[in-house]
Amino acid sequence: LEQSIGGYKVFAQYFPTHPKVCDVKHKIAHALLRQMGAYNRDASKAKQAEFQLKAALQSCQTASARPAIESDLKDVQQVLGLHELDVARFYINTRQAYKAGESRLRDIISQYPFFSYFDESLYLLGVSLIEQEQPEEAAEYFTRLVRDYPNSEFSKSGRNYLERLGRALPPPRNHDPAPVRPSFIGKLSLI
Repeated sequence: LEQSIGGYKVFAQYFPTHPKVCDVKHKIAHALLRQMGAYNRDASKAKQAEFQLKAALQSCQTASARPAIESDLKDVQQVLGLHELDVARFYINTRQAYKAGESRLRDIISQYPFFSYFDESLYLLGVSLIEQEQPEEAAEYFTRLVRDYPNSEFSKSGRNYLERLGRALPPPRNHDPAPVRPSFIGKLSLI
């Protein structure tokens, strides 16, 4: 896989205007995807794959491969988000290191808006801010949770925190069902 990545990179470097350069960049990302481990292991290959997929999206504005590239990017970001969330859970639940968990959760919220555990990230960020005695900022995240994910398993706890903080409960923005957590067994055949 490393040899194929090297060959594809040489092709993309010497022929940047070739009609197949989008496919070549996607192939580089696919080779990195195949080397990617589980979300609770080293995330360096996932980060490299994300970088490569973003580069492919920038250079392939009208290519037919664009939907496949976007789909692969969402899958990689799901793995990266799970990695960050797993570390944040460890810091918050095991070590009570709320500041360390906060930085991981802020990264998830700013970088992975389609992450399937976004509701849990909002909740844990609010809890970590409460523990750090920052109730005003925590209320913002609980409000987002209750408003944007009214059927989430964390929504009830978010409402309880808002009531304890003396905040009004926001009306739900949607009536979507609880977030769907993807199964990674189906993804193994693709990687």
